Amino acid sequence: MHRRAYLGGVAMAVTGLSGCGGGESEPPVAGEIDVTFETRASQSYMLRLELVDANGDVVDELESEFPPDQDDAPSFFASGLTDGPYTVTISTDADTQTLEWSPEDCRRFELRVILLADGLLEYSGRCSTAES
Repeated sequence: MHRRAYLGGVAMAVTGLSGCGGGESEPPVAGEIDVTFETRASQSYMLRLELVDANGDVVDELESEFPPDQDDAPSFFASGLTDGPYTVTISTDADTQTLEWSPEDCRRFELRVILLADGLLEYSGRCSTAES
């Protein structure tokens, strides 16, 4: 009788745990971020961008001399991002701007950064519905 009760308990435990295997969970939403830059500065500035995931790890970064003309302005694109929310930090020697973005809230984030005449930064972002 004890053996039968024990086997019944084991069967219920195995049945209860079988749903915990995670075969039915949805994969994380993969996002992408597209950053475009514009300059209103009459001199060059060093521009830095850092993309940091939810664990505090640097996922991607850009460091580039930002010229006063638009022809050679840097750009930044990253895709397949699943470990959000992400912190995006953009900086020059004169300014630092930080924002957060999560692929779960916005799968494709478009960020526009303007480098002002004094090296200060201005930005605007929007969620895009366009598929890439």
